[in-house]
Order: sequence, then C-alpha cells, then structure tokens
Amino acid sequence: MFMLLLSAALAAQTTAPEAPAATPTPTPTPVAAEKPVCRKEVPLGSIMAKRTCHSKAEWAAIDSANAGAAENARRINGGRTGAPR
Repeated sequence: MFMLLLSAALAAQTTAPEAPAATPTPTPTPVAAEKPVCRKEVPLGSIMAKRTCHSKAEWAAIDSANAGAAENARRINGGRTGAPR
C-alpha cells in the first residue's frame, strides 16, 4: 500500500506542468503630486537660506494658510501704515 501511494505521488509530481517563472512587477512611477518640490526659505534672524521640500499638495496647504494669515493681519491692522500721527 505504501509503495502504491509513493508511486502515485511521484507520478503526480512528474506529470504536473511547471509554472512559469514569476516576472517582477515594475515599480510604478511616482505621481507628479507626490514628487517633492523644494524651495529656498530664509528664516527670520538669519541670512542663510534653508532648503525645504514638500509635495505639491502640502505646498498648496502651506500657501493657503499663509495667505489666510496675511489677510487676517491686514484686516486687524485696518489701514494703518505704521507712520506716526
């Protein structure tokens, strides 16, 4: 009985077709929105520029927040120029 099972197992292995070798899938290229965009910024109190990198979506959020802060400062100051009265 053992020999019969062994021979059947060997026959099944030899008659089964081999699977083709798996080809590696190519790595997708990064989307333009994910590609980092770098800007040079000069921090307050320094003369040395610092390189800052973010994605396009992050820069859009940063620019939007900065525009909101600038508009808020203009609104609070009204029309004051800072000149003495």
